[in-house]
Amino acid sequence: MAKQEEEAAVSDADEMRYWKVRWLHDLPDEPVELYSEIDEDDYERRKVEIYRDGHADYAGPTVATGSTMLSEVPVGTFEDIALLDDFEPIKPPETTSKGCGGRRQRHRPMPR
Repeated sequence: MAKQEEEAAVSDADEMRYWKVRWLHDLPDEPVELYSEIDEDDYERRKVEIYRDGHADYAGPTVATGSTMLSEVPVGTFEDIALLDDFEPIKPPETTSKGCGGRRQRHRPMPR
């Protein structure tokens, strides 16, 4: 990779935001935790959804599993999500936030 490409990749990564949101509900077939990578224009670029039984689905620009999809509209602000009764947003620590989508898993239960 050329030096300019490396610098552009680092710059793009620095503009991403990472969210963890707990969805507070009793629906057995819906996710309870959502991890999102959000770009500078407020669009999701990657998402991981964790279900009550421990399995996970994910979506990215060219792939999706289960019913997980990227939002087709800007997600808004972290503060907007905090105003919703059924959602509890949590900003991941900077040291771990970039790792939540770094390695894909195929429908295996998440460790507890």
